[in-house]
Amino acid sequence: MVVRDGLRVGGTARSSVFKFKLDNSFEVSDGSPVVLTVGEAVVEGELLGQRTGEATVRLEGLAAAWVPHGTLVADATFLLRRLHQFLEPSYNRPPHFDPSAANLLFAPARLTSSTLQLGQAQAVSMAQSRRVGYLWGPPGTGKTQTVAAAVLDWARAGLRVLVVSHTNVAVDTVTARCVQALQPCDAWASDGGIVRVGDLVRADIPAEVAGRVQVDEILAARGHTEARERVRLRARLDGLLKEYRKVSAAPRGESWLADEVTKASEELDALDARLKHLRHTVVDAARVLTCTVHRLYIGDWIHSNFDAVVIEEASMIPTPLAWVAAGLARRHVLIAGDFRQLPPVVRSDQPQVLEWYGRDAFEVGGVVAAVRRNSGRADLVALDLQYRMHAEIADLVSDSFYRPLHLRTAPTVLQRGCLAQTPAGRPLALVDLSGLATWCARPGGLANSGRYNLLSAQLGYLVDALARQDAQVAGGEGVVAIAPYRAQGRLLAAADRDAASARQEDPAIVATVHRFQGNESHTVLLDLVDAQRLPTGRFYRPDPLDSASRLLNVAISRAQQHLIVLADVDAILSSDPPESVARMLRSLRGQANVLTPDALAEHAGLPAWIARSAEASARVLELIRTATSSVTIHSSGVGRAGLAAILPELLAAAARNVSVHLVLPAVGARGGDRVAWTHLLDHLEAANIAIDQQAHVAEDLALVDDWCVGATHPLLLEAPDQVGATRQLVVATRTPELISVVKQLHKRRPLKNQQPLLEGRIVPICDTCQRPQTRHEAWGTKPGAPPRLNHWATCDACDIPRPAQGSNWRTLVDDALRSTVWDNAGKPESTGRREAKVERAWARASAATANKTDDFQCSRCFLIHPASFRSAGSALICQDCN
Repeated sequence: MVVRDGLRVGGTARSSVFKFKLDNSFEVSDGSPVVLTVGEAVVEGELLGQRTGEATVRLEGLAAAWVPHGTLVADATFLLRRLHQFLEPSYNRPPHFDPSAANLLFAPARLTSSTLQLGQAQAVSMAQSRRVGYLWGPPGTGKTQTVAAAVLDWARAGLRVLVVSHTNVAVDTVTARCVQALQPCDAWASDGGIVRVGDLVRADIPAEVAGRVQVDEILAARGHTEARERVRLRARLDGLLKEYRKVSAAPRGESWLADEVTKASEELDALDARLKHLRHTVVDAARVLTCTVHRLYIGDWIHSNFDAVVIEEASMIPTPLAWVAAGLARRHVLIAGDFRQLPPVVRSDQPQVLEWYGRDAFEVGGVVAAVRRNSGRADLVALDLQYRMHAEIADLVSDSFYRPLHLRTAPTVLQRGCLAQTPAGRPLALVDLSGLATWCARPGGLANSGRYNLLSAQLGYLVDALARQDAQVAGGEGVVAIAPYRAQGRLLAAADRDAASARQEDPAIVATVHRFQGNESHTVLLDLVDAQRLPTGRFYRPDPLDSASRLLNVAISRAQQHLIVLADVDAILSSDPPESVARMLRSLRGQANVLTPDALAEHAGLPAWIARSAEASARVLELIRTATSSVTIHSSGVGRAGLAAILPELLAAAARNVSVHLVLPAVGARGGDRVAWTHLLDHLEAANIAIDQQAHVAEDLALVDDWCVGATHPLLLEAPDQVGATRQLVVATRTPELISVVKQLHKRRPLKNQQPLLEGRIVPICDTCQRPQTRHEAWGTKPGAPPRLNHWATCDACDIPRPAQGSNWRTLVDDALRSTVWDNAGKPESTGRREAKVERAWARASAATANKTDDFQCSRCFLIHPASFRSAGSALICQDCN
């Protein structure tokens, strides 16, 4: 993955921590090895954490203060390989690991009553009395606080406690909660009683908390001179890096600060070597130790077992990892989490993988089955009093995803007061796109590459502005946009940057559901993405892990006061989703304040407009008429009337030196009168308008200067006076950031049989004059067959075109013979006439090569002819075709 603008945020010269900007996220766990390539330099390291658009990485031996760009590769199998090694019976496990304790996760439990035990106090009591206990904590019910209370009760009784979770962020959260819950009488915690193994990655951890749990700070507090010097140097380095981040990108490499950063880093390295043994003594003496679950089988930090082990966020930890953690417990194991939220991440559909790596400790322990039967267990306590969500949001979450448990809302939440009077209205709002024929497409047009919905993202841009009008939301703070697909997340992030720029405010947070797990926000905008033109995505289909319900549960339960959902409800309901998903969507329709696209544009106060039918087409023409730099149109369908109506404006734009680019279905894919179509395309090509013909075009949009125009219908299918259906909608937003991401999503990856000439380009460029050429995909191919491409190194205005690399003139003629070519009457040519034309063209091309005369490529038969053989009616058609 390409990364950029890597800023040093900590570490030493030998082991430095960088934050990189990136377009996509890694589908790997924290702790996975990474390799950074910068030019010819290769640096190894470790992935510490991620958030949307950013990755935190520890790199070994990179003393630079700034890395402008590079390529980061993560090893997604490393942790699995090490775990597999640890699980092998022949593996020499450490003596403090007890397999019999780990196997208690699979022991059947005794049913005690027909009802669930409820409450935080009951949960702490159960944890202290059970060998293995389960804490079910739905969102906002204080699960982490309850875990902290149980951990501290054990520690106060003199027990050593290990707390593990699946990510660094989750570990930071529970560590901070334990420190904040300490009492003045907890003298045991004042000198290394609570220790965090590994790097703190949450930037919002208070300094006083970080100082009490980090190993070096603990050593410094004990009076170790070298540790004190390291803390002082670390503070100096942090100050230098903070100043360095203020320097503009251009002079970073020459900044005097870079030398100071390098010097401080090298001094830290020298101290680290002398502090290694002391650090292990701090870890071994800690009463409470927190780390990621992967640290239990990689590294050498854990040297003994513990009286109690807590597995936090256990629903996201696969069973084998939970087994490893439970094997370190002498007396107690507490499994804490919410099995109705995100499951473990699995990238396989193999039955054995789903059975062991796709299930969590709640499921293998029989908890999920017991709750489904509404049966109580002595080792299970559920929390049902939530402190986060507005009551209407909590009722939606409870009714949709938590039956038979009913979530109650705490009185403190009920007393928060009313929402500000915004156009969005009540706590629940729905922008229902049903009946508007919005569309989904895949990035790059490739299968299994996610999906995005441009019109939904544009409406999200308007909803974002409405959310910012809430008096309780300061700028971008308190607003988060969530989407299930990374491609849509990129669009929403770009649209939010545009909205923030228009209002001169800070951008909001935009994340996928997985990346925002464990967080909350005043206002949540949830974009469900799926619509027409593609089958419903995997996030809304039933599966053995019930992923759809769990993902949507996480998304909507992040909201504190306001939840706004954008969805084509009819499209998702028609795909037969899981019952809980269908129940949620029906409840939204019945309870939420339903917003129309027209109302969004009216109240958003942003440069945007929404139009329908003939008015929409007329306004698009007006944008083209006033274009000054570029016009790009993608149209899933093309009609003679639609293209002829827009043709004068396109020609006028090209005459003003505006770059004009059309993406259309290939001629063979459209059918109809191909000769008439060719005449129209001739006019466009002659005017230096780039035409990209593709086997399939799923998008309907226009990018005109900094205006992004999304349409529910093909823009080039009908003339403006013929567009009359009220369901046809056009959304136009002045969003340059959004346009940039749209262009990136539309870049076509090279096809398997595509020549290297075109890699990384949307439209082929002539090697000689650097003008755009026409690309023809799927000319004469059968449905379902791979597209056959005709590419040229140079265009018809330059020297004789040379075939693509690896071809020769005879190959060129053979390709032409295999093409479906039509004569002037719109009928296929006879084989004899076609072969005669090819032979004449061959002879003329050979003579032209010998005489070095000017030649051109006929846009109809795609053969090479001397310039003198152009037809009188068109400069791009040969006399044979005319």
